[in-house]
Amino acid sequence: MAVAALHEALLAAAASFGVLEARAAPRDEERYSPLYLALTGDAHEDDTVYPLAIELIYEGYLLHYRESRVASPGGGQSTRLLAGDYLYARGLRLIAGDGDVAAVDLLTSLMAACSYFRVEGMEFACDDDIWAFTVAGLAALREGCPLEVPAATFARVEAAIVAGHRDEVSRLLREGAAALRLRDARPLEGYLAGFKAQAA
Repeated sequence: MAVAALHEALLAAAASFGVLEARAAPRDEERYSPLYLALTGDAHEDDTVYPLAIELIYEGYLLHYRESRVASPGGGQSTRLLAGDYLYARGLRLIAGDGDVAAVDLLTSLMAACSYFRVEGMEFACDDDIWAFTVAGLAALREGCPLEVPAATFARVEAAIVAGHRDEVSRLLREGAAALRLRDARPLEGYLAGFKAQAA
């Protein structure tokens, strides 16, 4: 369902901007909504807002920095950026409509971190790790984890990069994931490199 809704949202973006050409069908399946659902389990099995919002925001990220799952190549860079902004905003609005200020704050931190990583020329593996960490953070927030816990990890990651210690980013994210105290962190193992060894 998330992919179909995602494709419809991008078609709306294409119509709005008049240049972006949508693929006839999504290129790939959902990326991070399955992780969110696995981490929240039965507690939020009927939740459709967060999985869709996560995929919309991720697609906005892809339009900004990587290869879109649903948009064909072409249409100028400015068009892709505007479409990415549209999908970012659409995803955030879904979560804001649910009244979850902490989740909006966390996702805003994620987008800022990804932008910073690109400016610094970090490997995309760092983006993937911080995406997985953020989705785990969203699941933790829904279970009562204070926003300060994942926010502290974002601060440590930024400080490490500023200090020239890029090689510490993955370790800091693993440690931050362990600090979330997820009920079952096993679904995160396939997304966040080395998390299993850190959590053991």
